Amino acid sequence: MSLSESQDHSLQGVAIVGMAGRFPGARSVAEFWRNQINGIEAISHFRVEDLEIPDAANVAKDPSYVRARSVVDDVDMFEPEFFGILPKEAELLDPQQRLFLECCWQACEDAGYDPADYDGPIGVYAGSSTSTYFLSRLCTRPGFIRKFVGGYQVDNYPEMMGNNLDFLSTRVSYKLNLR
Repeated sequence: MSLSESQDHSLQGVAIVGMAGRFPGARSVAEFWRNQINGIEAISHFRVEDLEIPDAANVAKDPSYVRARSVVDDVDMFEPEFFGILPKEAELLDPQQRLFLECCWQACEDAGYDPADYDGPIGVYAGSSTSTYFLSRLCTRPGFIRKFVGGYQVDNYPEMMGNNLDFLSTRVSYKLNLR
């Protein structure tokens, strides 16, 4: 039997029919590509007093330290009610997860699909970096680490799910009712 004869022709193909993204200096995929074509630099440069790092004045004296990074605008504009997320849960949710959820919804809109009405499968694959939000915003709260460690995997589901890389695509699949 040849390779073509042994393939299961009942399998359906995969198509990317919607796309969305948020990038430094661009609020959409189209704006991102316009920036690329026009050579627009999307790196932000910072004054020493604007650095959000410990001992910024001394660190900035190091000639090899670069006071620049990419910044995604309007991360704070997340609307938790739209996704059925309570305000307290949204406060604990890593901005990477907030943005990814918004982008997944926008990709469905771009494709012309309403996940609630679409009968076919919609897949989501995700990757994320370590949650510096968890480290810099949650772990710095007085008593947070002791509480988190003391009730690990029992008492801290919102903090754990909102900041752990493993729940990124699961949250989107659940909130958008993907199958």
